[in-house]
Amino acid sequence: MSYGRDPDIPWSGIVVVAMIIAIIFFCAGIVGSNDPDKERSEEEVSLLQSDNDGDGYCAHEKSCAAEGVKIGDCDDTDPEIHPGVVEGPTGTDPFFGDGKDNDCDGTIDEGALDVDNDGDGYCAYQMRCLGEAKPGDCDDTNPQIHPGAPEVRVTSDAPAGLGQDNDCDGIIDNGTLFYDDDGDGFCEKECSDGVGKSGDCDDTDASIYPDAPEGERMEEGLLGDGKDNNCDGVIDEGSYNADHDGDGFCAFETCAGEAKPGDCDDQNPLVYQGAPEWLDGFDNDCEGLTQMLLIVL
Repeated sequence: MSYGRDPDIPWSGIVVVAMIIAIIFFCAGIVGSNDPDKERSEEEVSLLQSDNDGDGYCAHEKSCAAEGVKIGDCDDTDPEIHPGVVEGPTGTDPFFGDGKDNDCDGTIDEGALDVDNDGDGYCAYQMRCLGEAKPGDCDDTNPQIHPGAPEVRVTSDAPAGLGQDNDCDGIIDNGTLFYDDDGDGFCEKECSDGVGKSGDCDDTDASIYPDAPEGERMEEGLLGDGKDNNCDGVIDEGSYNADHDGDGFCAFETCAGEAKPGDCDDQNPLVYQGAPEWLDGFDNDCEGLTQMLLIVL
């Protein structure tokens, strides 16, 4: 009698049958290991499959005992907690959080006024917040908006009217190039409100904006203030007390900018108080005397 391999059965067939048997046992082991009821007693399974709080849901993962009862209850001791329930203790909108995951979605009190819904550290309620969040968020769906946030535009080239009140102070884009900070009707860039104009070269001074009058009008003429009021790149053009020849002195008793008084000819940079005298026919030092070149024949 021979106990060897049947020569009519090829080796490849034996290998395939062995692999199929191994796969069957392997899959059976996986299915068994993924069945949580294998680690539970009959009492535990029965408890999980029962609707213990009468809300129409049981806590079992796969099935409930009673007909019409659904699975998925994450707290089967509280009838206000089950899938599909409205978050919050009263179901009103808006509402305050109750510290529970009422709808069993893994998130506690989403949408509540006193919950930080956008993760920026602030909630929308003005009095208190749950956890460590602070009150005062004026848009709890946007993490860029909360008290103390920097004012920024949505994009640097966003058109007028698309700004947002990032710091919740009631003003859109204040402190940015798109807001009229000094109230003169001009912003540095196109204004967010769609009303103000652009081109302000100093948005902290209401006397400075395009086409603003230079200096202050006086009886003796225009009195400069040391500012480029009209944003044309020239300071105090046409003013009486400006240094027109660039020698550091003006012809008025009070000068604009850093210029000093005492220029008796503000069209000549060689003439000012204390200048050295030249034999040029001008009173260079503004003392009332003119050095003349005498030609002796």
